[in-house]
Amino acid sequence: MSRLIAEEVVRELDQIVALDGGRLLLRDAAPGEVELELDLSHSSCPECVLPKSTLLEIIGAKLEAAAPEAWQVRLHDPREPD
Repeated sequence: MSRLIAEEVVRELDQIVALDGGRLLLRDAAPGEVELELDLSHSSCPECVLPKSTLLEIIGAKLEAAAPEAWQVRLHDPREPD
């Protein structure tokens, strides 16, 4: 169930990131845990993509709205060290 919820949220947010040439990819999902990767390899303006902190807020809010439980979200953003 967690993976299906995460896939739906990622699909929705990927459309937003795609406007600036990025991709939001689901690496892994487990109950209450999601690992994502922001791919900016095809973006001509990586700095135009929402910052990591904003993306984390939006992702967390969308996940909690879809399934009200505690979610741990990890986002690998090439603009910032892990």
